[in-house]
Amino acid sequence: MVTKQNMDPFSHIKPFSEIVHTNNSRFIVCGMFTKNYSEKANKFLDSINKFKLSNVIYEVPDIHSSISYLGKIDSQFNKPSFIGYLLNRYKKNILYVDVDCLFEDYPDLIHFLSNHNFDFGIFNWLSKERNDAYSPVDLPGYEHRRFYRLSHGIDMWDESQLICSGAVQFWADTKSARNLLNDWNNVIRENPNTADDISLNFAYNNKKFSINSYWLPKKYARYAFWIFDKPIINHPDMPHSGVQFQKIALKSGEFLVNQGTLQKRQKTFFIQPNAFLDLHTNDVVLLQNGIFLKIGVNTLPFYI
Repeated sequence: MVTKQNMDPFSHIKPFSEIVHTNNSRFIVCGMFTKNYSEKANKFLDSINKFKLSNVIYEVPDIHSSISYLGKIDSQFNKPSFIGYLLNRYKKNILYVDVDCLFEDYPDLIHFLSNHNFDFGIFNWLSKERNDAYSPVDLPGYEHRRFYRLSHGIDMWDESQLICSGAVQFWADTKSARNLLNDWNNVIRENPNTADDISLNFAYNNKKFSINSYWLPKKYARYAFWIFDKPIINHPDMPHSGVQFQKIALKSGEFLVNQGTLQKRQKTFFIQPNAFLDLHTNDVVLLQNGIFLKIGVNTLPFYI
């Protein structure tokens, strides 16, 4: 259960936006931001209102160090506290979304999760869905971001475990969801300089209770490096790299991921490793001795 201490900070702030429709919608979109994110928050809210979604958005004075390495260790404004507060206040399911995201289409899947008694939903790199990511490469003498190549991915899967990207999260108004929120909050308290995604992975993978989880497809938490996925909820900017967070302090019997249950994923790529996709020509090319060698043609639509 999320404690009263963690609920109080939000109860004393007037929401930036509070539109809760009285129709039969069972979920509310929520997000929080600090003043320096005001421009992104306004664009986020405009994208929500375009689809007439219930929403509660908060501007907070600071954020916890688990959200940003520039945040405060003693801040009470962290994600599980926020989500737990809203569950308690509205008694509806919560779709938490980072405010640097945009809704590009109506999120029908979230109605499905609400109507089929799922407790929790998030994108999971360990799901069976392929996850190869592609990032821009600037080559001398060519236009900015003309070429993309394979940048990263996870080639193992185990749908009973979690390695998440946490920009979009579904939390139902259920006991199991609250148990996970409480565990996540406890991990953050014990590891305040660990990224909240990592703390959530740890809480999920070491949980002692059952939870009905659904792994969101990439288009519902679409980062800019998934260029072949048409976004429904979009993170249009490339995520920052090199952010300095600390690792979880593991105790006896704990693990970040149980390596023994992971299974090897068949390696398939939209664009082969070491090759480039030329966005101008749609050719797949290799660069050898300063010369491009065409090795194929991309037949898939891409979304940049």
